[in-house]
Order: sequence, then structure tokens, then C-alpha cells
Amino acid sequence: MIQVNAIVPVLATFAVALLCAGCGQEQRDEEPMKPEETVFADQLKQIDRAKEAAAESENRMQDLNSQLDEAEGTAPREPDSEEARGN
Repeated sequence: MIQVNAIVPVLATFAVALLCAGCGQEQRDEEPMKPEETVFADQLKQIDRAKEAAAESENRMQDLNSQLDEAEGTAPREPDSEEARGN
């Protein structure tokens, strides 16, 4: 027959494990934290604006090239690539 004294520590350990598992981290409905402003924020925004301006400039150049090609009656030009410019 199983001794009661041997079962009590096992049951106590099991009960403690269940209690600890039930005390896990709760899910919170809080909003995620916003990133903090850094000293580089203005510089990063400036880089993003420069990239946007470069993209707009490239699109405008392609539009003008296609208008020129249509006016001249020639085939559309391929957009310049980095390899074509030698960079």
C-alpha cells in the first residue's frame, strides 16, 4: 500500500505549481508605447523628405521624357538605370 506521507509532498508540489501557473502575466488592453523622440528624429525626417523629393523628380522626368517622345513620334525611352549612368 502507498504511504500517505509520500503522497502529501507530491500533492503539495503539484498544488504550488498550479498556483504559480495561474499567476501568469495578464493581457493588458493598454496602447503600445510610442517611440521616444531622439536627437536624430529631425535628421531622419529630412532624409525621408529628400527621398520623396528624389522620387517625385524622377517621376516628373519620366513624364517629360514620354511627352517628348510622343511629340517627336519616337519610341518611348527606357528609364535611366544606375548601370547606364556608370555609377
